[in-house]
Amino acid sequence: MLDFDDDASDYASLSIDGVFYEMLLDLCRRRDVKMPEGDLARGWVKKRLFVDVLICAGEYPSSFAMVFRERFPSVSNFIRAANAGYRGMIISALQAMEAALVIQNVAPKLVERVPVITLHDAIYCRERDRTLVRDAFAETFEELGFTLKLKDE
Repeated sequence: MLDFDDDASDYASLSIDGVFYEMLLDLCRRRDVKMPEGDLARGWVKKRLFVDVLICAGEYPSSFAMVFRERFPSVSNFIRAANAGYRGMIISALQAMEAALVIQNVAPKLVERVPVITLHDAIYCRERDRTLVRDAFAETFEELGFTLKLKDE
């Protein structure tokens, strides 16, 4: 079993490197967790993380939650403790942080330059303004000491 520093550091590194979901997907496959195949598998992992781990609202304990708990015991313990009084505590905190990042940090860099609409962790913009929006996100993440990984949708 990993100690707190190891599994929490791994959790953070995998998330920052943008490979967290892929690692969980691979781990579930190796543990024969029943899940969809092909392109649907990553979305399934993402949903199971939110439902079974972050808000503990799924069938519990699920095979996915058990795999997560074994790989990240201290992170799992922290999540369960934080959610003890209200199972939506972690999700609410994450949504508030995402919204603050976008609304208080990224959007002000754009507000007098291009029209934008914010929604939690996203900014909607015109196609021709995409580069400016990406640059504003990159600048914000750089200010926070992170490397940016964005997906266009």
